[in-house]
Amino acid sequence: MRPGLRLTIGAEQGGVARVCAAWAEFAEAQGLPAGVRRSLHMALDELVQNTLSYGFARHRGGGEVAEQGEVSVEVELGGDRVTVTLTDNARPLTRSSGPPPTPPSRRWNGGSAGWGSTWSGR
Repeated sequence: MRPGLRLTIGAEQGGVARVCAAWAEFAEAQGLPAGVRRSLHMALDELVQNTLSYGFARHRGGGEVAEQGEVSVEVELGGDRVTVTLTDNARPLTRSSGPPPTPPSRRWNGGSAGWGSTWSGR
């Protein structure tokens, strides 16, 4: 079985810090190089933040109201590869919700809910 990290958070902004802290602890325990830890930390921060900001927040009367939902993050190590998969049950991204930000991913798969992004790199 490959080493991995699995974490599910609610649709609240504090979840970004929880994901990043869990990643830091996991990456250090696995002895990953500092550059890999920093790069993936930044990617996870952006992916989770964008999912929460664009997938779950609705604008009402000049303010944002968070919706209920979940974001799951899975990180798997295999050889010289780190695979990150983020899934969510956010509302679909539509043209009327504005242009999506550029995701920090190498493979883009705009799925039916939220981002549906998978990031994989060496």
